[in-house]
Amino acid sequence: WHVASLVGALMSYVFVTNMKDLLYFSVKVFFHSILSIFFREIEAVGLDNVPQYGPVIFTTNHANQFIDGVTVMCNCRRKISLLVAEKSWNRRVVGDIAWAMGCVPVRRA
Repeated sequence: WHVASLVGALMSYVFVTNMKDLLYFSVKVFFHSILSIFFREIEAVGLDNVPQYGPVIFTTNHANQFIDGVTVMCNCRRKISLLVAEKSWNRRVVGDIAWAMGCVPVRRA
């Protein structure tokens, strides 16, 4: 039963460490579904210019603070982190989704 305990502990560790990735993927699938309902087509231009590794900064000229980040997240092959206003981060549902997406809260001046 020692082996079973060790395997159980190892599986628990893997589950907990991969939980953030699982949440990120789940949120990405959810928002991709939502975007496909509201937008017939989203054309992502220049994705081949985005390196697979290393730091990258995406900027968007946005009309809506939520759509831009979600659109970039859904069209980018790599995992990204978004900046979110601390005020939004502290809201119940929005903050939970932002946490699951790996967002970084920013205090506005």
